[in-house]
Amino acid sequence: MLTETDLNVRRAVSPLLATLILIAIVVSAGLVVYGIVSGWIGIFGANLKVQAVSVDLVKAGDKALLSVSIKNVGNKPLAGIVVTGHDDNGKPFKIALPPAEPGQVSGNTLVIPLGVSNIVLDASGNNNHGTLYGSWSWVSDKNFGTCLSLSGGGWAEAYVDVPEYNFTIEVWIKTSQANQGVFDIDWNGHDRHFGVVSSGLIYHRVWTGSGWTGTKAVNDGKWHAWALTVKTGEGQKAYVDAFFAGSFSYDHSDFNWQKTAEIGLSRDFSNRFSGLIAGVKYYSKPLSEAELQFNIRNPNFPLTEALVFWYPLAEGNNASYSLTVGNSYALTVTAYSLDGGFFTVTTAAECR
Repeated sequence: MLTETDLNVRRAVSPLLATLILIAIVVSAGLVVYGIVSGWIGIFGANLKVQAVSVDLVKAGDKALLSVSIKNVGNKPLAGIVVTGHDDNGKPFKIALPPAEPGQVSGNTLVIPLGVSNIVLDASGNNNHGTLYGSWSWVSDKNFGTCLSLSGGGWAEAYVDVPEYNFTIEVWIKTSQANQGVFDIDWNGHDRHFGVVSSGLIYHRVWTGSGWTGTKAVNDGKWHAWALTVKTGEGQKAYVDAFFAGSFSYDHSDFNWQKTAEIGLSRDFSNRFSGLIAGVKYYSKPLSEAELQFNIRNPNFPLTEALVFWYPLAEGNNASYSLTVGNSYALTVTAYSLDGGFFTVTTAAECR
């Protein structure tokens, strides 16, 4: 039986327990709200932002040197940074900077040859510029701004120190049923027919030691991204529009890499490529399908890590580059992340 004392104790304890329970509920609710808000802050607080640390443009004889350092002041890792400018005549030039982690600074230097009209600039920052020969012209294009038209007898040659076994070759090609010929990325005359156009089809073709083999992609008169990756132990893999098109084994001895990259030239001089090319890139690593897809989505802002050379083919005209001491040149810095985020800031460089 409960006594009066017991009832008094219970009356005293019950409000205390109720208070404690209420406090616990409030605290728990607060923790939940804090967790939700923290999550929102984590989502919306992620930002992509860069700033120019230093920009230096120096004219030295028949060359101009553009040195740029950019800091990632956001909290997202970057897929790449591209700095774009224009010369006295409005002719564009680009330089890619390696991707930078948050808080890191990335830098590169572009050497611009002056007074040369048949030049194609390497935007990778490695300055493996190419020289145009033969029959070629510049064509306006809505996807790339400009692209290079080869008419059966044109090619670009560059002296490039390339890795021997693990790499990716990537290029955009546009053909029509009338276009025929071989699109190569040859090395010092060592015949490597990596891209072939025949009867309105784009082929991937490689030498196997005993003959040619390859795979084809239907050509519809539109731009197509063509790529070849090579990896030790896995052989060669061909991709069209980042979709796997075929694989091939190879013997390392078959790749007699030298330092001359000939783009758009076949050893078969009667069968040169006619058509449009843009965005020629070479990486010192085999890109994954996801990385190839990223480059397709962003043809003017590709992954910049491991770039050996990148020819945007953005020159657009035959005029030589001209930069004048004392002039100030506007530069656009574009930083981008793997999730598709972009951040653009402008700066300027005075030519000294």
